[in-house]
Amino acid sequence: MVLLAVGFNLARHKPLWTDEIYSQTVSVEKFSYPEILLGKVNEGNTCPLFYLIQKMICDVTQFKTAPSGSEPWDHRAQILLRVSPVFFMSLSITGIFYYFFRFYSFWAGVYSLFIALSTPMVWLYWAESRPYALWFFLTTVQSLLFLVIVRGKDPNPRAWNWLVIVHWLLSLTVITSFGQVIVVSSLLWAFKEKRLKKQICLSVLPVFICCYYYFFSSLSSLWVPDNFMKLIYPSLSVQQIGLIAIYIFFSFVYYSRVRDVQNFPIIIREGRNYLALTILMFIVAFAYLVFYKLRETTGHAGHELPVRQFIFLAPVGIIATVLFSLELIRVVKNHPWLQVNVILAFSGLMVVHFLRNGFSIIGIY
Repeated sequence: MVLLAVGFNLARHKPLWTDEIYSQTVSVEKFSYPEILLGKVNEGNTCPLFYLIQKMICDVTQFKTAPSGSEPWDHRAQILLRVSPVFFMSLSITGIFYYFFRFYSFWAGVYSLFIALSTPMVWLYWAESRPYALWFFLTTVQSLLFLVIVRGKDPNPRAWNWLVIVHWLLSLTVITSFGQVIVVSSLLWAFKEKRLKKQICLSVLPVFICCYYYFFSSLSSLWVPDNFMKLIYPSLSVQQIGLIAIYIFFSFVYYSRVRDVQNFPIIIREGRNYLALTILMFIVAFAYLVFYKLRETTGHAGHELPVRQFIFLAPVGIIATVLFSLELIRVVKNHPWLQVNVILAFSGLMVVHFLRNGFSIIGIY
């Protein structure tokens, strides 16, 4: 409820901008439900879920933009058109907090809240009437369900069924989610479930849906900046990448001493599996960069590739930061001096992360 209040307050004070107005007037109001579902909207991303949700909200509230030439964009429009993103972003942050509170401790939940609220992409798209908050939410749920499944020795059937639903919803939200679906499905095939029948619903059909909407998309001309890492940092900061590097180093040391993976504590197994997911998500992001680089036209025609194309890294980075921090403390708990140094190291990184991103967030609002 607190996060919803924050989100709607942001929505009330943030004017609607060109992309939001275009989506509402062109992609939502001018098309019927069947046309939206078939991918007929005039968008680069023709996946229908966000537009269907927006159309339903507008129908329920009887909201309709005024005729061309008048000014319909008042506070009511700013709130109603952003109900969906405010709800999904708030639910994402709550879900991350709940997971670490439920399986670890209250302070682990507070720490996850701290990391989530110091991530610029959360604030950039908390109150924006576009599909990005929904994409953020589904990626969050995908990651948390992945962790639930890999916690036990046998796949959790209930969590598996929910993950199938999430993968279908992801494929109906954004075309580029096919990379996430392939990564998570491949890891679960490697770690948990090798039956082909289970993988068809989890991965094959969602990827097919993404391919279907890709053929209807009208991709605009985009170019990749020379410093392409600036597209990644709003979702995954330098400090978070540094923490992941520290975790990788400690993992090599730990695995060299404890070779029987089955005897690892649950959190160690979780961390190992989620490290694989994090690295593969990085690879997916760089594959997208290569794809857009190959599509560039000479003279940098069109627009610079926006940071929002990599928003899926933000929830992955938040969860990785919290999980790896907890694991590092757990691994060195029998070595007090080393534990103090580890805590000081990643605490320093996270304080710098908070301060640097805090100024960016203040600049946004």
